[in-house]
Amino acid sequence: MKTAKIHFLSRWPIHGRHPLSRFDSARLRIKLVLAQMLALLLLMQCLNEYPAGSNDQSLTLIALSGSDSPAGTTTTSGPSALQIVTYTPGKGGALLTNQNIVFRFNNSMQTGSCTVGGSTTLVAPTAPVWSTGSVSNDTMTVAPTTTWTTGGPYALEITGCQDVHNQTLAAFTLQFIVYTAGNIIYVNKSSGMDAYVGSIAQPKQTIQAGITALAPCATSCAVLVSGVQNATTGDYYTSATGPVITMSNNISVYGGYAGDFSLTDPATYQTILLNTQAAGCGGAEAASCATVYADNTITTTATSLIGFGIIGNSQGLAYSAGVHVVNATLTLIGNNIVGSANSTTQSAGVLIDNSASAGSLIVGNNVIDGGTSTGNTFGIRALINARMQAIRNTIKGGGGSLSSTALYSGGLGIPTIVSNNYIDGGTGPTAYGISSSSSLVHLRLWNNTIQTGRNTGATNTYGIYFNGGAGVTPQITNNIVFGATSGNDYCVFENSAVNPTDIHNNNFYLCDVLYHDSATGDESNIANINAYANSVLNISVDPQLRDATNYDFALTANTPCLVTTGGETVAGVIDDREGNARTAAYSIGASERDGSCL
Repeated sequence: MKTAKIHFLSRWPIHGRHPLSRFDSARLRIKLVLAQMLALLLLMQCLNEYPAGSNDQSLTLIALSGSDSPAGTTTTSGPSALQIVTYTPGKGGALLTNQNIVFRFNNSMQTGSCTVGGSTTLVAPTAPVWSTGSVSNDTMTVAPTTTWTTGGPYALEITGCQDVHNQTLAAFTLQFIVYTAGNIIYVNKSSGMDAYVGSIAQPKQTIQAGITALAPCATSCAVLVSGVQNATTGDYYTSATGPVITMSNNISVYGGYAGDFSLTDPATYQTILLNTQAAGCGGAEAASCATVYADNTITTTATSLIGFGIIGNSQGLAYSAGVHVVNATLTLIGNNIVGSANSTTQSAGVLIDNSASAGSLIVGNNVIDGGTSTGNTFGIRALINARMQAIRNTIKGGGGSLSSTALYSGGLGIPTIVSNNYIDGGTGPTAYGISSSSSLVHLRLWNNTIQTGRNTGATNTYGIYFNGGAGVTPQITNNIVFGATSGNDYCVFENSAVNPTDIHNNNFYLCDVLYHDSATGDESNIANINAYANSVLNISVDPQLRDATNYDFALTANTPCLVTTGGETVAGVIDDREGNARTAAYSIGASERDGSCL
């Protein structure tokens, strides 16, 4: 099995003893404390503080590139398990037409072992070039035969890599978008000036100036943003007059670059966006104070935001959002997004407000947290006609004093795909993992791991909640849903006139009520649930997750085989949260496990 892909990870403080504290210790630990910023920089923790005049909101970043690696096999006394330590450009990164792709492994490699292929525009030379970094032959350089073709995303596949200990790396695929040099602007807060041309030697100082210099962009353009290496605070890009970034069509913005733009690693070169506007926004949801804003001029998913820490306005205003999307088509990859620290009515990590069916949002490999509010908090709040795909994220509801919701979907007749996510309802007294209240929403809930909430004093928590009338027809397949509070935990609460189209191969566990049916009431006998229409092969067993307290919902050697091999093949889910291939039979939940089980 591969090791975990690159994530941004964070967690809220836990009050009281977690019911699942017996789980194995985590490899991925993060602390998120609202009073201070605690940043984890790849293998160390450093205290982060906001710039003067701002309110504190904790945020933790882990590499977008760095250890994004499949791994080989090892023994306790043998060599380290083979993995890729870094590669440049980073995951989903911007690649110049003449730029080399460089991989560094943790062990000395057999130089003839790796095969590099993929899209015809990203085929390697006849043999990769090897060099020595930390140890001999640990660095592989892949160059274009002439130049890469612009556009994308294009795939690069690496197979067969072996180290000198005969450990083999699992095959993996990277994706890049290729840009010409004239379509890239560089931004460095420390050395740049907005009057500069935006080159590496003369970078812009602000991100918006870089976007403005490229707009309008007819094809594909990119703004590359540098951060501070190993800084305790990261590099803050702030705005007191509006969003830090207003996106522009076909212009993608990439964070986490070194000052000389030779490397991408958002763990080391942190780029953090923060809205510090004290007035003039936040009076209503539609006018939420947002750090990143995208409107209906954004019409292509090639417009992306990649590798940033994004913090919602924390000036005590009513409505705040880290990212506000209005009728836009936008892709968010590899960001750590957290809502406000102190909104008075509503805080959202990502707010999607589409009044028309145009526009869609692709959300992948992010950590999204609703923040905190004396009202309600949402990790993702998708309204009206929001068309969305949320894949391979960690989504947390935050800490609303009234309620917290990890993901809310209210689209009218608009397909919403939620797949391979770790989802937690948050610490509100009423908490929801996934909630839908539209009468015509088409939810596809595939292979997620969902915790109802984690406030031990919560009144009601819900893993999956849908309440919208006869038209609500979600597919609920291959999900792990579990409770974790002393209140009333509902794994699934169905309050509409008809059942979902599918309730297949789920694991409902540790909830007071496994399934609430609007017609028949509460049910906690899994056999009775499997007797429902469209319901089959659901189970109720302890999944033995690795460290649920710290949001590590991976399966372990102690996970029952009913979970690791109990899933149903889903055409839209070919791999898992870490990018590992889904194999027959699928595992239930966000992570695939093909190893030992009980």
